[in-house]
Amino acid sequence: MVTAGQVLSDPSLFARHFLYILDKDKALVRFRYNRAQRDFMAKRTGRDLVLKARQLGFSTVIQGELFRRTVTGTRTTMTMAHDHESTQKLRRMAVRFWEHCRFGQAQPARKYSNAVLATYPEFDSTSIIATAGSMEVGRGDTYSDFHGSEVAFWPDAERILAGAMQGGSPDTVLESTPN
Repeated sequence: MVTAGQVLSDPSLFARHFLYILDKDKALVRFRYNRAQRDFMAKRTGRDLVLKARQLGFSTVIQGELFRRTVTGTRTTMTMAHDHESTQKLRRMAVRFWEHCRFGQAQPARKYSNAVLATYPEFDSTSIIATAGSMEVGRGDTYSDFHGSEVAFWPDAERILAGAMQGGSPDTVLESTPN
């Protein structure tokens, strides 16, 4: 028998019990890791670079894990995408996770939610999803987790990453299709 503590602390179990995604047919389904996602999560180091093919679900599994971390512990997460459209897709995914997540009958408490920021006051957590187009985005905070999406397509990845990492060395995943 699986305990509540195991579900909250295990990314795959948490996803299966609490997260919903849109499948390829745009149907709302429970999030169950595919083989590539399971392999990636099993081999995470905290300093991960992923050269990926499209549509394997790496951004989805990373966003699911960042959501789990913000609603079960104190975290400040930053996600940066390469363009506005991708940023909005990631933001809609995070909103969908929250809208359908229920611990018993209750959703995780959320205080602020806008186009960039969501806060979860129970754990004093913050989730930021932004576009890497501005050289100053990501500066001025200390992140516990950082997800860079499609980094090969950022305008000046080295400079943007230097700014985002100035507050320390967060658990980091940088992923991209080739460019």
